[in-house]
Amino acid sequence: MGIGLQDQVAGDIDTVRTTLGPTYTLAKDPTYAASGDVTIQSDKGSSNGSLSPGSTVTFTFNNAFGDGSANVGQFGYLWNSTPGNPASWTGEAFWTSGTTLPLTATSGSYYLHIRSYNNDTTKVASSGVLNLGPYTAAPQYTMLPKSATCGR
Repeated sequence: MGIGLQDQVAGDIDTVRTTLGPTYTLAKDPTYAASGDVTIQSDKGSSNGSLSPGSTVTFTFNNAFGDGSANVGQFGYLWNSTPGNPASWTGEAFWTSGTTLPLTATSGSYYLHIRSYNNDTTKVASSGVLNLGPYTAAPQYTMLPKSATCGR
């Protein structure tokens, strides 16, 4: 609206009002546990060194996606072959719904890195990272019986 000459003289000021959307604090850091706020579990534990290729490891989020202190807007996750916090989050994928995140293992060792995001319009990641693994799948070899004759 603005200020009109008559409003200035009378001392009344009209202002334009805007409605701001909600703002959120940072989401809680994810932890590995069976219960509590922002917790994740796996059917194979926080690491597993004896998976067969093709095995599925399922990670379960024990809370919900959305608003509230025990919830997150989304998780960012990254699989790689390096323990500890990733130097780069290039290739980060997002877990935004459902309670499970599966991994189908092929040969090798894998580490899962997870960080939580708040539910703001421009989502912001928490500073803490949950690092899980290694989840190791080794090729399966079949031992053949020793032959009495070596083909001669």
